[in-house]
Amino acid sequence: MEFDSILLGIILIAGLVVACFGVNIYRYAVIFMSAAGGYMLANIVYGSFFSEVEGEGVFRSMEAGAGRSFIMAFFIIVGAALGFFLFKIMGPVVAAVGGGFMFSKMMQVLMGADVTSAIIGWVMGIFIGALLGGLAVMYQRWFMIIFTALVGARMAAYTGAFFLAETTIAPSIAKPVLGLFPTISTFNVIAMALSLELFIVITVIGLVAQAILRND
Repeated sequence: MEFDSILLGIILIAGLVVACFGVNIYRYAVIFMSAAGGYMLANIVYGSFFSEVEGEGVFRSMEAGAGRSFIMAFFIIVGAALGFFLFKIMGPVVAAVGGGFMFSKMMQVLMGADVTSAIIGWVMGIFIGALLGGLAVMYQRWFMIIFTALVGARMAAYTGAFFLAETTIAPSIAKPVLGLFPTISTFNVIAMALSLELFIVITVIGLVAQAILRND
């Protein structure tokens, strides 16, 4: 999974850049967001449609992992291109989709892993993500600062938790919020707790940094 680690490391750095400088580089921030969204979408597409067919039928000549790498590259490049050419649209769109995933997971943790909680989470996430993204595009300034700080923090927190969860100090760092996730397996609960903590810390740092560095 070295390829994934490299991509996640890039997303981590991009998330920190978006969180701390997003208001000044909004177009590039959207490119980073869209490329990261492409990576997440590629994982879903590959896992849902291609993971079981490598080496079979028309995919018989596909080496293990080669198809996945191709799909990853395709979705990341397409996502980045859409972010570049349609940055005013893609910001709210990516935020809506990302918000849907995040709130869906959160509601399933709080309400139980069923269809109802997932739907509620998706509706909430799509609405909040699209609203924040739309306000950022229309009114800029503090709306854009808040929006990019939150999105960048989400990118950096997700990937940062992935790396930090495998360290020996992870349980100690995650301990303050472990009680929020009582029904999840040990590794996942630590990763989710770390992600929440990193999300809060990076959001605050991003808001402060952008308030100081803004040049609008």
